[in-house]
Amino acid sequence: MDFGVAFYTDSDLSSASATIREFSERLGRELDGIDFGTDVENVSIGLILVRTRQGYDENWFAEKKPRHRKLQKISLIDGGTKELRNIFSYYIKFTNEEIDAISTSASKAIEIFCIRLTDSLTNFETPSMKKRNFDLKKFRETILEFIRTEQNKSVVTTPDATRPTS
Repeated sequence: MDFGVAFYTDSDLSSASATIREFSERLGRELDGIDFGTDVENVSIGLILVRTRQGYDENWFAEKKPRHRKLQKISLIDGGTKELRNIFSYYIKFTNEEIDAISTSASKAIEIFCIRLTDSLTNFETPSMKKRNFDLKKFRETILEFIRTEQNKSVVTTPDATRPTS
């Protein structure tokens, strides 16, 4: 499985987004090569770390619905293209309060990311995803085990990251 995150961030969050990116890359390496089923080979999560601005509509940078695509072509910087198969993508939009907390420290950034990541796994519980060959239980358990392991390394400092999810 290929796992990745993309960022939409305010300019003052470069340090926090780098911390989250590094953590998510380690998670991606953990998930690499594990077979969770044939219908989801790639997971892409867009992290929206953009504060709502005064005078703008509350949904000016809104989450998009989760989406499964059998094929997606990506244009590469070198001019080539890459094809991704069986990709599931969705977004996590952080609140202004979460963004302010994320900007305070690396440990807080990881803590909030882990909570929101585990909460976001409900995106895989839609009727259309339940029909697909994808082992959500194994996927969730692998992510939670990774978070617990990172906690033991003192990278993640919150007990909330291990709370049970449905």
